[in-house]
Amino acid sequence: MNGPRFPAIYLVAFVGLLASAVAEPQSDADAPAVTPHPVEPKSEIAALSSRQYENAAERERAIVSAALADLEAVKRSPSPMTGWTAQLLLKAGRKEEGLAIVRSYIGDRIKEAKERIANHEKQKKAGTYKPLMLSNGLEWGEPHVNGFGLWSMINVYMRYQDQMDDQLKADFKWLFTSNTSWFGTTGNLSFLIPLNLYLTEKTWASSPMPKDGRYGARGEDAMKMFQKRIDYTAKRGSPEFASRPYMIYNIGTLLSFDNPFTDKELSRRATMAYEMSIAHAAGTWLNGNWATPAGRSYPGYVTQAPNGCADMLWAYFGGRTPKLGGNTTAVFSVAETWRPHPLIVKAATDRSNAYVHRSRFDGDRHFQTSFVNKTYALFSTAITHPATGRKTSIWGQTYPYGVMFDQPDASKSSICWMTVPCFDDQPLTNYTQGVSSRFAEYLQHRGSLLLVANDLTNPDFRPKVRTDLKGHKPFTTEGRYVLAYIPNGNHAVINDSQST
Repeated sequence: MNGPRFPAIYLVAFVGLLASAVAEPQSDADAPAVTPHPVEPKSEIAALSSRQYENAAERERAIVSAALADLEAVKRSPSPMTGWTAQLLLKAGRKEEGLAIVRSYIGDRIKEAKERIANHEKQKKAGTYKPLMLSNGLEWGEPHVNGFGLWSMINVYMRYQDQMDDQLKADFKWLFTSNTSWFGTTGNLSFLIPLNLYLTEKTWASSPMPKDGRYGARGEDAMKMFQKRIDYTAKRGSPEFASRPYMIYNIGTLLSFDNPFTDKELSRRATMAYEMSIAHAAGTWLNGNWATPAGRSYPGYVTQAPNGCADMLWAYFGGRTPKLGGNTTAVFSVAETWRPHPLIVKAATDRSNAYVHRSRFDGDRHFQTSFVNKTYALFSTAITHPATGRKTSIWGQTYPYGVMFDQPDASKSSICWMTVPCFDDQPLTNYTQGVSSRFAEYLQHRGSLLLVANDLTNPDFRPKVRTDLKGHKPFTTEGRYVLAYIPNGNHAVINDSQST
């Protein structure tokens, strides 16, 4: 079989990689202006979010204005993105405002950690403590600190520790060197947490880490893992590539290798892998819709106004304006110095001709296809099965097949998604819709997608009732069906001849 043909528009984006990889990073003088904001911040943020912006400069000004409009809300936010809002202030010389956000965030994480330690000791005294034993024979200690928040704060510390007082530096040191949770298994945490640990040990080299910690890749093993992950990301894409909640923690972390401790060659390769990822996303961007199969995502929340990690792409490429503020991933795109090459932006915005975009992320047996037109895009995932004949399943939290389309109303969904079967009882709610490829095969050619489903009555394939959701019913007792629907809209149901 011949290899896939990539459209010219995608290849054009690829050509720009080397050019921008060696380009000079944005200087502080080129950064968006930061100016104080008037009262009524919520109204100002809503107004900024309701407008459309013609170019990157306008978008960056809007992102910065919205991020800094309500600094009290930013200080209360648990979002890791507040670290980049603080960096905007520190870069602009608004030292006390920036450090106030950092102190608040670090203080909240320390409070959480100490509460966990106290609870840990209380359980021990009461005889109710049940230790979690690790493979190394040690027990998992405390405190367990949120890895996303540590990534945010170690970036602030590496870049702006010279502006911090001794007490704040001491708080940083306590939080990072007292943490014992240094191991992750998901696509994002398996990379982000070892990076946090690597930077922690480099930053506070004289402070030994807890012996009772739960450690993953460390030292030279971590460096080998970083090299392997960066190489894989450049060639195939990152795990959770198109995930709305987690994409930034898979690829945004690549920009954190630009630090005083990391070999410059590794840093350069990491930046190029980031650029490869953004260029790859450009091929499936459609005026705010990110029209590609996505794992670790929730179709019930997809609108043309981006949300989650799609915000960072909007900062680069434009489209329908998302809800702005100081805890969005768009702030990350502006606060970091990296900017996409014009050819990558062209690949994300020129929709004068329809084309096919192909991908190979999310596993060796997954083949993604997107057909991108002017106002809609059709996408699917093909899966090859092992020689044993056992079919590979796609896990939940995903939309591997569907259509995205122009929908100017940000309160309405811009995706029609397909699945067999579906947890469809509560669309647009905060839980995981599921799919199982054991029911179906999908075949796509350009703008045509064929779904073939069989064995729908096999009880082994039936979704389980979720005990964490009161009254949850994945589907009715006898209703096993193919479903294609727009969340919060009309349902289109196709049954076989034996169904009612």
